[in-house]
Amino acid sequence: MVNSFIRLALAINYGLAVSGLVLPRVAPGTQFITGPCTADADCASGCCGVKTSTCNARAVAEGPTGGGCLGGALAAAAPPAAAPPTAVTTAAAGAGTQFITGVCSIDGDCASGCCGAKTGVCNARAVAEGPGGGGCGGKSAAAAPPAAAPPAAAPPAAAAPAAAVQPTQFITGKCSVDGECQSGCCGAKTGVCNARAVAEGPGGGGCGGSAAAAAPAAAAPPAAAPPASTVAPGTQFITGPCTQDGDCASTCCGAKTGVCNARAVAEGPGGGGCGGKAAAA
Repeated sequence: MVNSFIRLALAINYGLAVSGLVLPRVAPGTQFITGPCTADADCASGCCGVKTSTCNARAVAEGPTGGGCLGGALAAAAPPAAAPPTAVTTAAAGAGTQFITGVCSIDGDCASGCCGAKTGVCNARAVAEGPGGGGCGGKSAAAAPPAAAPPAAAPPAAAAPAAAVQPTQFITGKCSVDGECQSGCCGAKTGVCNARAVAEGPGGGGCGGSAAAAAPAAAAPPAAAPPASTVAPGTQFITGPCTQDGDCASTCCGAKTGVCNARAVAEGPGGGGCGGKAAAA
């Protein structure tokens, strides 16, 4: 009886010891990349790395130095792994259902919240936003052309020169009439604005502008004609007032005296001659 009890206890201890050597199992297809695994079926990516015993992207594990995927090497006792789900299009994936390396078009498709702008597959945000990663946002973000800068505003059209407002010219500014100058004097000699006191001083030529200088000088009024004689021709005797020889009976109106004189006297030394005052002038 005692021997039977001992054999039972030993059997139980042996069973517990053996069960402790069995590798733990995880639910098929629930492990992300870098999660522990014993078979490809444990991984959402469908690849349990031979070298690492962690889930890995198949393209990485089967590349140079990757070591490949486990397949069923350590999962002989496990039920056959279900075939990995066929990749679905982004439209059918649903928000946040794609794992790292899963196809995506926007960040919301990925459980990591980052759809690689360069690759169009889900990626860790820290990797995508690191040096050379290209950032998140999906292919559409990468392909979108940068927003065009708003067109530069056209320079304002040059305003037509305003008509000269008189008076606008300072001294030495060009002018043609006095009204163009703030000094009120356009030099007649120079055609530039001048101080009136200078222009009208000695040698200044006056104001009025070049037009005034170019205008011909006003003709001097004709000299007044000598007053017509008030005496009848040839009626004045010697010493009678006269303006011309014809007034005198002697036919000589003294040039010096303006009175009738004898011609011999008037034309003698110091007489001044005949012809009247007009001749003397």
